[in-house]
Amino acid sequence: MKNIKNLSVRKYVLFFLDLIITAFSLAVCTIAEAKSFATGGNFLAHLAMLLATAAVLRFALFRYTSVWRYAGARDYVKFIAVDAVVFALYMLADRIIAAENAIKVTNFKYSGYIVPIAAFALTELLVLASRFFYQLVIGRGSNSPAERSDKTNVLVFGAGEAGMILEMELRRPKSPYKVAAFVDSDSEKIGKRINGIKIYSEKDADEKLLESLDVKTVIIAIPSLDLARRGEIVKYYTNLGCKVRIYEYQMNRRSDDALAMRDVRIEDLLGRDVVRLDLSKFSSTVRGKCVLVTGAGGSIGSELCRQIASAGPDRLVMFDVYENTTYTIQQELRRRYGGGLKLNAVIGTMCDEKAVDALFARFKPDIVFHAAAHKHVPLIEDACREAVLNNVFGTYNVANAAEKHGAKKMVLISTDKAVNPTNVMGATKRLCEMIILSKFESQTDYAAVRFGNVLGSNGSVIPLFKEQIASGGPVTLTDKRIVRYFMTIPEAVSLVLETETIAADSEIFVLDMGEPVKILDLAESLVTLSGFKPYKDIDIIEVGLRPGEKLYEELLIKTEGLEKTDNQKIFIDHDARVTPEELEEKLRVLKDACDTCDNEKIRSAVASVVPTYTPTDNAESRKNASHLSLAAMKD
Repeated sequence: MKNIKNLSVRKYVLFFLDLIITAFSLAVCTIAEAKSFATGGNFLAHLAMLLATAAVLRFALFRYTSVWRYAGARDYVKFIAVDAVVFALYMLADRIIAAENAIKVTNFKYSGYIVPIAAFALTELLVLASRFFYQLVIGRGSNSPAERSDKTNVLVFGAGEAGMILEMELRRPKSPYKVAAFVDSDSEKIGKRINGIKIYSEKDADEKLLESLDVKTVIIAIPSLDLARRGEIVKYYTNLGCKVRIYEYQMNRRSDDALAMRDVRIEDLLGRDVVRLDLSKFSSTVRGKCVLVTGAGGSIGSELCRQIASAGPDRLVMFDVYENTTYTIQQELRRRYGGGLKLNAVIGTMCDEKAVDALFARFKPDIVFHAAAHKHVPLIEDACREAVLNNVFGTYNVANAAEKHGAKKMVLISTDKAVNPTNVMGATKRLCEMIILSKFESQTDYAAVRFGNVLGSNGSVIPLFKEQIASGGPVTLTDKRIVRYFMTIPEAVSLVLETETIAADSEIFVLDMGEPVKILDLAESLVTLSGFKPYKDIDIIEVGLRPGEKLYEELLIKTEGLEKTDNQKIFIDHDARVTPEELEEKLRVLKDACDTCDNEKIRSAVASVVPTYTPTDNAESRKNASHLSLAAMKD
């Protein structure tokens, strides 16, 4: 009864329409067989029995949950199967009743089972016809007088299920698009038609075809398409001057939702699939625990808070020095979880040892994710003291407090810039890794997670490029040769969370991030995706390397000790241990240098305690950098 109450008006209409069709079919077949309703009493009894059986079983087995606007063969077969059961039970009941009352089956002018079988066939014919009519005329709007005549022709890449569903959606009167052609790589589909629309091969879908069909928009409708292939398609059609969109088809979405299409995002052009990690283990380890996230208001920290909150911790503690972004994520989580999540936002700096100790004493966190850090390379080059105090001594305070107050695990967010660093920020993050490596005898399990650049994070290159494009250009990059590893924010956070489940012995974890990406390619792609032509509408210029910047980032200090984990995308870099005594000596040298407040002395001290750190001075190269267009450099 509860399911019936939840049915929409449309489902009620379909249900009663089907009953009317069933009654009509039985009446027509009875008349055709018996030539009359001479035995009207028996007919009404049979009709009532059939309708009662149909009503109960159709609700129980079919449930009327299909969205007929997008119905396929599976929906039709299911309905026919349910009705087959309905008529079979009806005929069985008819024979039982007839036998008990010593009535011959032919008393009701039934020649065997001709009438019920014919009624079944007619019922299915009329029911399915009503559904087809709804799809063709009402649901798709192809014959509607209100259909727009100013629709934009589009090419749909993908002639599979998603492509067909998309074509049906675009036939609706309110849709701004009209499918002019399909493109598919399946040789069995090429040359055939879907609802009269021809399917072309990828080779044939060239500039000439697009021009002949007046197509300026291409919609990719292959949900299973890997990102590398998607990137190739996007680049091909954007170079032909087309706007490319992605159709994110979802089987269970409501029929009245807006079209599930979006513009191409920069991560679609990374040339590799987004890493999908199984977080079920993390959910089981965090459920019912107190979790602390430092740097909770940052790009990584806030996403950590979102994913941790969804795993059902007993309490989530957010710690950050910047109140504005911390307040934003706090309000977001309160709106989403209400009183179902114990949430505390604490404002403070990890440089304050007493404040950090008090924080741990108050909440006794079981798991700590340490994301707080100064990360902007050029700024840190001129703020060495702040970088050392915050990144190094701040991490030291958090790590010691975790051990002192019995935290089970602590995970440090590190960076590829810590590998053979050429800047102070990378060197300080390398020292943070050394702090983790020095805790190998602790009862607390420590780990560091090292990954590359994060798309869309605060201070990343993508928002800068977008701002420059929006203002008319030019787009500036430091060197055309620069390549970087990139991740999306959810990827980075998923890696961190999975690492927490396997962290055990002061290890450094590295993600297989695929091939590095040229920043120049990203800049050109962003200009193109924004509707402009690189070097013609928006120029791209080279401005020279910034302080501490290097052309190529690395993920490993050495590869001999690299070890695979159960996850093929996560590796362990077995770096040399740092004894507590060695660490304390390094920290003493740094503290003495920081007390001088002299940038160069602090830089020298950092170089003395981080053997892999090689400071660079790019002042001269910046001074002499030629602000020339890169158009001539592409070859």
